[in-house]
Amino acid sequence: MNILTFSMGFIIACASCGHGKNGDWEYQYEVINPGTRSEYVSGTLSYKGSPLTGKLQHVITPVGEFVFRPAKGWGGGVPFKWLPLTIDQSGKTIAATREVEVKDLLAKKGEALRITKVAETGTVSPEAALSGSLDQPPKGVGSDWFYEVDSGKWINPKKLDQALKDNL
Repeated sequence: MNILTFSMGFIIACASCGHGKNGDWEYQYEVINPGTRSEYVSGTLSYKGSPLTGKLQHVITPVGEFVFRPAKGWGGGVPFKWLPLTIDQSGKTIAATREVEVKDLLAKKGEALRITKVAETGTVSPEAALSGSLDQPPKGVGSDWFYEVDSGKWINPKKLDQALKDNL
């Protein structure tokens, strides 16, 4: 059993926690109310141990595609935070909110969810962000960069503060 400590000083036992990792990217989650109808996942998406800010809403990283949901979970509990996304048969994106869905998505590593796969060719750009499509990253994108869906930009996670300051 894992023990989690939150910033407010509460300590809870986490009978059901998990994670997905790819390089320096990691998604960690805990399952709130496991095994009940009100079960949901609350996750943290991080790069080199630093959590990705909720100022971004929809990102695709080397570990998967995620959406930020600051709303409290069922019954006003712990916030959802980052939730992995999948695409259903009709092409609609759906947030995975239950443990079985999240485990399944993370285990497939790119089969059921979109991930960034960038092979560095040449020099990585010194820019904080570059415009381009997910399918055809612009020249200079590094293998650890992520795609911000709403702005259509590739972001260097090492320069995230600058990208946010520049409004992506």
